[in-house]
Amino acid sequence: MYEDFDDFSRRHSQEEANRQRLAKETTPEWSILKGFASDFAGREFAGHKFQWVQDPSSWADFLILNHVAAMFSHSERNRIVTNCSVRFDRRPPGLGKQYPDDKSGVSPKEWSLLPAIEGEAIAWFVPELGETHSSMELADAIAKELSEYHKRYELHYGHWPAA
Repeated sequence: MYEDFDDFSRRHSQEEANRQRLAKETTPEWSILKGFASDFAGREFAGHKFQWVQDPSSWADFLILNHVAAMFSHSERNRIVTNCSVRFDRRPPGLGKQYPDDKSGVSPKEWSLLPAIEGEAIAWFVPELGETHSSMELADAIAKELSEYHKRYELHYGHWPAA
């Protein structure tokens, strides 16, 4: 399809404005997403309560459900949050502890979270799902996926008493 110079220039300017906006708004939106996820703390699923645990030493925060967790991780470059992801796996063993076996019997799952502009809002595109969600919707999807992971973990290891 033919694109004249003026259209090309406008498209380039819009793309640059979008990049700058994402650079400016991704860090606060990451905090908003984690805030929505932390709101699940205290809620129950299958007799177990969600917990929210912040770990400043590892640059990760956790939404935990019994023996499994969703780990929110990112890196930073020039004080801008990048490489956001959520990993579903067994929960961390605790300070100074380790698991006797390196691998869980249930394969971990990871979602990459790519910031995107949806209309006037910042949203998250999850390539593994092929879906874009607002922070509130994504926190809900994370809690549901963690609950499904919990069910698979219990099916593999048997039912564990409530924590």
